[in-house]
This record gives sequence, C-alpha cells and structure tokens, in this order.
Amino acid sequence: MRDAVAQGGSAKASTGGWRLSLAQKFAIAFLGLVAAVLVINGAIDMAIIWRDARTQAAAAQQEKANSAAERVVQFVTDIEQQLGWTTRPEWASVGLDQRRYDFIRLVRQAPAITELVYVDAAGREQLKRSRLEPESVGSNADYSADPRFVATMRDKIYYGPVTFRRGSEPYMTIGIAHAGRNPGATISDVNLKLAWDVVTAIRVGATGYAYIL
Repeated sequence: MRDAVAQGGSAKASTGGWRLSLAQKFAIAFLGLVAAVLVINGAIDMAIIWRDARTQAAAAQQEKANSAAERVVQFVTDIEQQLGWTTRPEWASVGLDQRRYDFIRLVRQAPAITELVYVDAAGREQLKRSRLEPESVGSNADYSADPRFVATMRDKIYYGPVTFRRGSEPYMTIGIAHAGRNPGATISDVNLKLAWDVVTAIRVGATGYAYIL
C-alpha cells in the first residue's frame, strides 16, 4: 500500500513538472501579442507602400499623357494656322494662279499636309494640290454633297474621322470655311504620323498601352 501511494505521489509530481507558471503564461501571451502587432503593422506598411507606388505611377502616366496631349493639340493648331492663309477674305480677290502658288507653298512648308482642295461656295472644286495625285485646276468636280464640304460650311471648321490608308499611316481631314461674302472652303488631308510618333514615344512599362482619343 505504501508503495502504491509512493508511486502515485511520484506520478503526480512528475505531471506537475509540465505545468507553466503564471509568469511564463503572461510572457508567452505578450510575445504572441507583439508578434500579431508586428504582422499587422507590416501588412499596413506594405499596403501604404503599394498605394503610394500606384499613386506615383498614375501621376507619372498622367504627366506623360498631358505632355503628349499638348503636343498633339499644338500639331493640329499649327495645321489650322497654316490653312488659315487660304481662308482670309482677301484670298478671294486673288487669281487662281496666285491661289495655286499659295497651295504649292503651303504643301512645302507643312509636310503633314498631303492634299489641299479649294472648293468654291457652290461646292465646285477649283484647285487641288496633292503629294499623291496629279494637280487639278478648274475641274469643277461636285463637292456640294460631300460630307466634308457640308460639315465644313456648317461648322466653319471640320475634323474628320481618323482613317488608315492601306492599313499604314493615320490620316484626318481638316476643313476650314473661308471668310467673306462668297465663302468656299479649303479641305485638307493631314498625315497624323507626327501625332502617332508622340504616342509611340510614351513609355508605360513593359505591358502598358497608350491611346489617342
């Protein structure tokens, strides 16, 4: 009986040796709490860094887009100003030879312009200068129902849709109505390759895309 009691007491003492003191329990709980706080703070810091990186990337992309947009606007504005030579009231008083000379000079000075057409108030073509086709003088081709002429006369300035000739470079029609009592219109085909080059020069990472709208 004594042996059984002694053995039982020994077993109890042995089991009690695995129990943690209150101080040890508090220490483990504290370490666990600290670890949890560190993990949460780390996750918050990573989220802030990721958000800041996205904000900085968006700001850089916006800056590039604004710069490209300004260059495109300047490109179109320059074309409009050059076309303005042929839309002033005094241009209606000069002869067709002088108008032809002005067209030749304009095409030389504005490489983006590939074709110029002067249409009189009745919608008849009087002069055409082109880099791609033979020159035409006094053809009287009917433009009266042509959407480019109609829109130009209605809105005073017309921007056509972008088209790709033979699937290569982009083109756009710009038409400007003439001032004066018998206004006609100058209709031009403009090569937008310069604007295209502005967009292709934008770097937005390895998989980014830039669009002109």
